[in-house]
Amino acid sequence: PEITTKVDCVLLGLPEQKLTDIASLSRDRLIHTRFIELMPIGMGKEAFLSEHDGPLQRAAAAREDSVDETGCGEGCQFVPPLFRYVSLAELRERLEAAFGPLSYLGQRGHEAGEAGKRHSDDELTRIPEGGGPAIYYRIDGFAGRIGMIGAVSQKFCDRCNRVRLTAQGYLKACLQYDSGADLKGLLRSGAPDEEIRRVMEETIFKKPKEHSFLDETIEHEESKTMSAIGG
Repeated sequence: PEITTKVDCVLLGLPEQKLTDIASLSRDRLIHTRFIELMPIGMGKEAFLSEHDGPLQRAAAAREDSVDETGCGEGCQFVPPLFRYVSLAELRERLEAAFGPLSYLGQRGHEAGEAGKRHSDDELTRIPEGGGPAIYYRIDGFAGRIGMIGAVSQKFCDRCNRVRLTAQGYLKACLQYDSGADLKGLLRSGAPDEEIRRVMEETIFKKPKEHSFLDETIEHEESKTMSAIGG
């Protein structure tokens, strides 16, 4: 089989982030370019506060009496709205304007087309292996595929099979929540392999049912930025 490479790009909404140039990596190379919606975590939350009329904005408005001249309350670290949320619908419109229609392929293991059409074996082999959340599209004349991961606009929590181990040795089952397991602590304390395995399995089995990014009343929300979490 041909070796393929996946290149991930988070949609930051910055003018200098030339999305069509990034997608062009897949034109002449067997590279799958995957675009990921910005999630309201860390500085990403500022994009939603500044762009959308929803729960996050209403929660911010309710705190207006307690903010200072920087826009923050006591103990707050002010972060300007550097990013703009870009939906997959907007991305697709921009890519199709540049390259022509995107033909739906699906996910690995879910390869039926939007109208129930089955694709050829060659088309299916050009969808990357793995059970990840990306939905893939074909552009005529492109060697690679275009993947889209819509954590916000196309919630896929019911199909999520991901966990994350941070640089500090903390096992997270969902990016939104601060719950998980301190594996480094177990290792440093000399815990037996059986105990570490039990804790890992328990964390994974208790993986949250879904994220609630736009719910201002959520408990145990992760306060770290993505750079601190890793990813």
